Amino acid sequence: MLLLLKRQRFFLRFFLPVVLAVLVGMGFDYAVQQHTQTVQRKALQSQEEDIQVAAKAEAISRKLLEIKLRLTQTLTVSKYREVDEAKAYQLHGLIVDEMAALEKDLTGLTTAHDFSHVSTHYPAALRAFQEFRQFALMSSDQMAIDQSAAGEHLISATAYYGVFALRMGDIAKTFMDHAIENAASTRNQLQDFDRRMRLYSTLAALVFLALWFVLSRSTSRQLDRLNTILQKLSRGESGLSDYKTFSRIKAMAAREGTLIGDMANAVLAFQKTQDERRLALAELHDREELHANIISQAPIGIVVLDMQTLQFVSFNDATYESLGYTREEFSLMNLYDLQLDPDRSKVDEKLQRIQAQGGLDFETQRRDKAGSVRDFWVSMRPLHLHDRDCMTGIWVDITSRKQSERELARYRDELEQLVAERTLDLEKTSQALAQQTLELQHTNAQLRSAKAMADEANQAKSAFLANMSHEIRTPMNAIIGLTHLIRRDTTNPHQRQQLDKVSGAAMHLLAVINDILDFSKIEAGKMALDPTDFELEKVVSNVFTITGDKAEAKGLEVMAELAGVPPILHGDGMRLGQILTNFMGNAVKFTERGSVSLHAFVTHREANQVRLRFEVRDTGIGLSPEQQGKLFLAFQQADVSTTRTHGGTGLGLAISRRLADLMDGQVGVRSEPGKGSTFWFEAPFGISSQAAAPQHVQALPPSTRVLVVDDMEEARELLADMLTHLGARADAVSSGAQAVQAVAQADELCDPYELVLTDWLMPGLNGTQTWQQICALPLQHRPACILVSGSLSCPADEVDAGPFAAFLPKPVLPTALEDVLVRVWNHAQLPEAAAPALAADAPVRFTPGLQLLLAEDNTLNQEVAGELLRQLGFAVDMAGDGAIAVERARERHYDLILMDIQMPHLDGLQATRQIRALPGHAQTPIVAMTANAFAEDRAAALAAGMNDHLPKPVDPAQLARVLARLLPHAVDATGATPTPSVATSTPTLQNEAQMRAQLQGVAGFQLEQGLRSLGNNFAALVGLLQRMVVEHPHDAQKALQAWQSGDLAETQRILHTLKGLAGTAGLTGLQVAAQQAEARVQATPQGGVDADTQHALQDLDARLQQLVQSLHFVLDAAAETTSAAPATDADLLREGLRALRPLLACDDLDASAAYARLHPAMLQHYPDRAQALAQAIDGFDFVQALALLDAILATADGGGSSDAAPAKTPAPTPSLG
Repeated sequence: MLLLLKRQRFFLRFFLPVVLAVLVGMGFDYAVQQHTQTVQRKALQSQEEDIQVAAKAEAISRKLLEIKLRLTQTLTVSKYREVDEAKAYQLHGLIVDEMAALEKDLTGLTTAHDFSHVSTHYPAALRAFQEFRQFALMSSDQMAIDQSAAGEHLISATAYYGVFALRMGDIAKTFMDHAIENAASTRNQLQDFDRRMRLYSTLAALVFLALWFVLSRSTSRQLDRLNTILQKLSRGESGLSDYKTFSRIKAMAAREGTLIGDMANAVLAFQKTQDERRLALAELHDREELHANIISQAPIGIVVLDMQTLQFVSFNDATYESLGYTREEFSLMNLYDLQLDPDRSKVDEKLQRIQAQGGLDFETQRRDKAGSVRDFWVSMRPLHLHDRDCMTGIWVDITSRKQSERELARYRDELEQLVAERTLDLEKTSQALAQQTLELQHTNAQLRSAKAMADEANQAKSAFLANMSHEIRTPMNAIIGLTHLIRRDTTNPHQRQQLDKVSGAAMHLLAVINDILDFSKIEAGKMALDPTDFELEKVVSNVFTITGDKAEAKGLEVMAELAGVPPILHGDGMRLGQILTNFMGNAVKFTERGSVSLHAFVTHREANQVRLRFEVRDTGIGLSPEQQGKLFLAFQQADVSTTRTHGGTGLGLAISRRLADLMDGQVGVRSEPGKGSTFWFEAPFGISSQAAAPQHVQALPPSTRVLVVDDMEEARELLADMLTHLGARADAVSSGAQAVQAVAQADELCDPYELVLTDWLMPGLNGTQTWQQICALPLQHRPACILVSGSLSCPADEVDAGPFAAFLPKPVLPTALEDVLVRVWNHAQLPEAAAPALAADAPVRFTPGLQLLLAEDNTLNQEVAGELLRQLGFAVDMAGDGAIAVERARERHYDLILMDIQMPHLDGLQATRQIRALPGHAQTPIVAMTANAFAEDRAAALAAGMNDHLPKPVDPAQLARVLARLLPHAVDATGATPTPSVATSTPTLQNEAQMRAQLQGVAGFQLEQGLRSLGNNFAALVGLLQRMVVEHPHDAQKALQAWQSGDLAETQRILHTLKGLAGTAGLTGLQVAAQQAEARVQATPQGGVDADTQHALQDLDARLQQLVQSLHFVLDAAAETTSAAPATDADLLREGLRALRPLLACDDLDASAAYARLHPAMLQHYPDRAQALAQAIDGFDFVQALALLDAILATADGGGSSDAAPAKTPAPTPSLG
């Protein structure tokens, strides 16, 4: 009870000031809240009244406009047919009633509070209203009698309506301004009150802080004295050394009844215990020293052995002196190091016997430091010491005695041998011939047995390798396939990048397994190359995928340079990748800091062949000339210690050398210790015919100014050279601070940077901080920014949700750079644009039955977007302009609305504002889907009340992501996406490949972009292009005519529609030209004439006519081919199966998607084999699938059908990979 009382007193000493401070704070807070609520309530009431009066004025004006429009409509009808007199008088009576009601509402405005603010506007509005009423009634009265007079009265009424509307607008504006002034006054009043309350709360806080400081200082000084003594006692010092502090603690201990006093007594008791313990330790140390001297001076060896490690825990001088070692050398040895027999199992057996028997005495031999063998008598006993199992040992050197015994035995043996030799001389002569005969027979039998065993072993080896090839490749194909399926179904860019690396690593592991299984072929000289066309950048990208993570984990900069190398080569790309992966892996393994780079360049070029040199350079530990001589030998490394430090088998470089020999190439190394290494490989490669005239999209407009920011000089220069090759004016700086300064200076000189590419991990400012400081600058033109970094060095949230326009992973390859620049420049995307493109069949599905409204004035865009939305599971209503969209939204509720911006009658921004004002639509998701893709367009859409902004052409995967984010409750958890049938995915199996090739040759057309916009539906893309050619060949001429006639709104609408259609269809050249023309038209003043604008429109028309002509040629030729060479379903299926075979033969994962398109036709023609083939492909057992496919093709080519007896499936030939 006493202890509890002490604790409560100590607790209250600190708790009471806190309670007082909290209560005072709560009082201040309550007073502030009450006052703030009172002021805000009054202000809100006044603002609400002002807004209601303004709204009532607007309503009166709108109703008056409706009366005028009704009169105008009736008068217009009367010009063409006679108006019934009864209906005319009925209209007249209705207008009389409505005007009376409006006059009552108008008079009611005078009762509003603060009406004095509009006293100057109200009389004029009232007079205009009365005049309008007079002429409107006169017009309706004469409607059926004299249309001419009625028309004149209506014109007069219209003039007075204009005056009335103007005055009513002034009244509404005056009340709105008054509401704004009240809000500002209220804000100032609350700010003054807030400043006073802050001053009072600060003074109160200072008072309580002073009280708290006094109490805390007193207690902390007492606790500090206790802590000082405890620290000294814990270090083994005596508390009496600090007499002053010790005296104060004694005084504190004298205050009984307090918690501090009890703590002081505890400290004094601890000091007494420490003094007693110090005396006991001194006595123990003296005893241990005496025992140690006795053991150390003993003439026999005495040891204590740890049973876990077999290290010597303790030993005396005689132990190591008998073997010639020093104490330091012997302390690093274990029991195995002393044994003469290298077989450690014998030592382990003897130790087990000692433990089982409780001890053992025996003789043994050990080798001393000089290499001589010495004999010892050993006695060992088990010992449990300090919670671990040990063993004590005593050994005595008996070398001299054993030497004497061996000498005596040798003399005895020599004597016996002399006697035996005399006896055996005669027997040896007679037995020699018989012995030789038996040995010859035995040798012949051994040779026959060895030959049989070798043949059997060789057959077993071949069978084993064939089985292992199949058993390993089947699960590896499943791993690769499932990774591909998971990657297709995920939308997270970071996860997709990780899955890409998993897939690349699995492919590399499969290649390594094949190499191990094929090593016997290499030794036998039977390894064969597989030359095919391959893209060099894909090979290099896969190499970096495998080795990049390890390099980033060690903080290494990884770079690549492919200078002037043809993009598509002919050769064995897999073997090339294997060599480069070995080189890169070794470089990363032996480099702790700095960089690793891969360089490729042409050393010799002929018509259809080039000789390439690949160099992998690192800043690692380097190699001596002796180490370089061992590198390319099998199972050899620089030295033995390298294996323990860095791992590896030493087989990779040997395989690389032999592969280089097979490819008529060479490998080598240049290195100096401590200065890094350069591994090189040279070989000839063919130039593929596909690389003769590569089609490239202009990634950047000519002379675009770009800034590169990277602290690594080589990486900085490589990226700047790539950009210069693309036509940009590239500058480079080495830090974020220099980048901020360069951007500011360029903007001041009116030559701003359009694009900034910045590394993330840099000294000083990182990439994010650099871009934030650039955004804070008062720039006239703000550039876009691309983040260039490794996936591990950059945080995932910077990639997924950072402020950058795109993410470009290191090392930067030319194609990846061009793709990112095209997406950023043409689409103005945020970081999602840098993520890898999603599969066209977006995996997101939604619960059926959701109703969407699509507001789009172009029918082609309606068809494209509507089909994409229906594929996702939505029911879609169409609206041809903004006004119709508002009416549709007023009539029913929609789960989401997709809104174009530029539409006739009512644009998307105005329509959005009106929909937001409708009951029940304040929270309806509205998404802009427009060709206006700049940042200011996005900001305008969000300001109008939209939830998100999608640029045209719409990426189906991005559309699905946005819809899933805005409608999370509607996402179908199953995620099932129906596989498109053969009929809907391609025009025909016969002419699709030809059409694709011809379309890729059309200038300004990007096939991949068009397919991505249409969900990878090639038939839909062809249909869209056909409709473009038929329905929009003269859009540019129409825009030019509208511009020349002064109708800028119609000109912008036509150009906006053409730009969106071109982007959706993949016509990037036409899209850019339309965008430039639209920008010129927007910059032209109303009624002005600009030669540049006219030139831009004429250039757009020329591009459109050229494109229409090219598409006409391709589409007409395709139509002729299709009509001239009709093919039956069976013929189309046979062609598709033949195209499937090479995919299965080279384990291409696209075989799964290719067969999915053929499966419905297979069920029709070969129902008994379709399911088996599908199961083999889905299980990634491509060997079995290839055998089944060959049997089906044999039946089809022989004219057989599924009803005939199935052909016998040939057993797959055993192979090594």
